[in-house]
Amino acid sequence: MMVQGGLECMLGGLCVISGPIIAATNDPGAPPWFVFVLLGMFPLGVGIARFIAGIQNYKWRGRTFGIVTHCLGFITLCTVYCAPTAIALAVYGFIVYLDKDVAAEFQKRGISKR
Repeated sequence: MMVQGGLECMLGGLCVISGPIIAATNDPGAPPWFVFVLLGMFPLGVGIARFIAGIQNYKWRGRTFGIVTHCLGFITLCTVYCAPTAIALAVYGFIVYLDKDVAAEFQKRGISKR
């Protein structure tokens, strides 16, 4: 999750930064700069959330937050950049998170309710 979050943050950051750069070129054929900024905000936000969830899961915390970030990962499919890995991570993540043994381990540690 941390690697996927880092990749999504990288893409989102590049899109957010490229918006003002495109505006500075004054190219009449270029798309509006705010399109790049708005498209970059989704993967940037989801990437940060995934990275935080990955850190929490490393410490056996935030199982629910991990499930939510997998659902949020489908938002980044519109960028196509992270689509293959986002789909694979979501499928694998749902299989793991919804497994009874994994849920019991989070529950046993007593910190899954945070």
